[in-house]
Amino acid sequence: MTSWITNVRCAARTLDEIDAPIEDEHTILVLTNGLPDAYSQVIVSLDSTPEHELSLEHVIKRLVNEEARVAASLPPPCAPDDVALAAIMKPRTLIERITCFKCTKKGHYQCDCPQLNETASATIDNSVAW
Repeated sequence: MTSWITNVRCAARTLDEIDAPIEDEHTILVLTNGLPDAYSQVIVSLDSTPEHELSLEHVIKRLVNEEARVAASLPPPCAPDDVALAAIMKPRTLIERITCFKCTKKGHYQCDCPQLNETASATIDNSVAW
């Protein structure tokens, strides 16, 4: 709704900049005529609003409030009934792009680092010497 209102106001501002201003009443008509059927109740309500109370800001507030009301009345999006938790899998990173945190070379993880294996074997050799 906010982007729709912004687009309409931007078009009205553009017309104003080229010396072809439109009245707020026409902007209100464009705003309300471009709405989906879910907003028919608020449009009927706006039609019955006295003309001296009907301003562009009033209409915008009503439309934003109606959007919040419609959104609150809709059930939250959910997964199928037989799914308790859904996860989105990220594509796997190619091993050529993996950077080791131990030696900062590409092509392996830290747990598979050759330097880590060298350090571990040296520690084992030293402990055996005792």
